[in-house]
Amino acid sequence: MNKFVKRCLITGLIMMVAGGAMAVTAVSYGASIWDLTPNGAIRWRNTLEDFSFDNMDYKYESGPTDDFSYLDFEEPAEKGSQIYTTGMADSLSAEIRTGRLIIKEDPDVSEITIYSNKQKNSWHIEEDNGTLKLKTDSGLSLDDDDLVMTVSVPKGFQFSDV
Repeated sequence: MNKFVKRCLITGLIMMVAGGAMAVTAVSYGASIWDLTPNGAIRWRNTLEDFSFDNMDYKYESGPTDDFSYLDFEEPAEKGSQIYTTGMADSLSAEIRTGRLIIKEDPDVSEITIYSNKQKNSWHIEEDNGTLKLKTDSGLSLDDDDLVMTVSVPKGFQFSDV
């Protein structure tokens, strides 16, 4: 370490010891932490002292949903192209940062089949120890907001962990 860093560390240590000594002295004279806080914090403390969620008079009322666009949870008209097939996965791990993931039971498939409406650079799929891992890109590109990945599973199949 050079001399400057040593001097800074020694000075900082001295300041911490001095501050601690002043705080201990102030507490011994009867000071409290609330004497040091700004007035707004004291008002919040006094206001929230008897706060309880049990006393809330909140009732959930659904409002209009006119502002939904592609996120209205409707199944897309077409699944897209088949991008992956496996019969070995028993759990699913998905990190979806853009677009949607739909898991549906399909009597026409005999294995877990994944479809996507976008090309390869929008998603990444790997299988590790029986876990199927799906990842999408970071979502920074605006054209990938309409990415839809559909996981079709055979009739009666259930993932042990999703």
